Amino acid sequence: MSGGASEARSSLLLAACEPEWEVAVRDDLRRQFPQAQCDIEAIGWVQAKLPQVVSHPYAGFARQVLPNAIEIAQPSISKTAAAIADEIARRLDQCAGSWRWHVFSIPQPAFTGAAGLRRCELLQVAVLEQLGKRFRRLARRVNTESRAGFAPDESLVQFGVLSVERGYISVLMPDELPFWKQAVSGWRGGDLEVPHDRAAPSRACQKLYEVERRYDCLIQRGERCVDLGASPGGWTWVALERGASVIAVDRSPLREDLMDHPRVHFVSGDAFKFEPSEPVDWLLSDIIAFPPRIFELLSLWLAQKWCRRFCVTIKFRGRDDDHWLGRFAERLAATCESFELRRLKVNHNEVTACGTRRD
Repeated sequence: MSGGASEARSSLLLAACEPEWEVAVRDDLRRQFPQAQCDIEAIGWVQAKLPQVVSHPYAGFARQVLPNAIEIAQPSISKTAAAIADEIARRLDQCAGSWRWHVFSIPQPAFTGAAGLRRCELLQVAVLEQLGKRFRRLARRVNTESRAGFAPDESLVQFGVLSVERGYISVLMPDELPFWKQAVSGWRGGDLEVPHDRAAPSRACQKLYEVERRYDCLIQRGERCVDLGASPGGWTWVALERGASVIAVDRSPLREDLMDHPRVHFVSGDAFKFEPSEPVDWLLSDIIAFPPRIFELLSLWLAQKWCRRFCVTIKFRGRDDDHWLGRFAERLAATCESFELRRLKVNHNEVTACGTRRD
């Protein structure tokens, strides 16, 4: 909408994703919102016009989601910043809590990474300067941190930069954030740095490291884990580093040092047939298997209450199995206190499911 921000509340949702994942994100949004009009807006961006809501929207293949998105198209940084400040003040002036301010872009050929990053940095500062001059109460309550989770009275304001002249603002109030908690990330643009431990048996450890950082759900010392399809031991390695004990299940052995570790009990066999003798704190699974089998496996563990928390990789073959994401979301919403379904930064053609079972 040229000239500034709309005065009416928007039903537009904007999803950011890695380039070349637009079709997967669009089709997943169509499954989540069957009556919505979903289109690819630009490289790395998909929009959905929502005539209805669903009970448990999730991110899926998207990196970040901007609900209630409103377009702001202005020719200069200063005018864009003024329009953004006006919209923030309109929505948040009566809120007493803090608000998080994130500006980000998706690198694309017509809007290179360096140019996009520079524009984001300029807008970040320009908006704060506008607020400092015109809306000081709001300026005093802003933070620009990037982390997992939100405070109960915190709001989230995002601005997605699509080009040098336009972007979309999204404002989520404290009472709206719980509804969108499975879709919206507390990390700027849904992006974060993922460490890699060269001493680990495989790079698969990065998946678990990212889950820990992204959702602030560190495996604790003394907890008990089952690692299905554990070989060569990347996820077992992370759990041991945290001080947990692990039952590692696979037909192939782990790396030799892990096989000899006092807190590892190795079970040689079919991971899909393994049943724990008693409930454990964590189910970990990076099994190479397609969605129907992983759905059956995770459903069984949750129904039998064999685990309290879980982190499970869902691997896809092309795009034919993408519709299983909706089934996972329905099952997890029915059985879990909280859950996430998201393609991690270090995932390939995968989505990671993690969460806490409802007692």
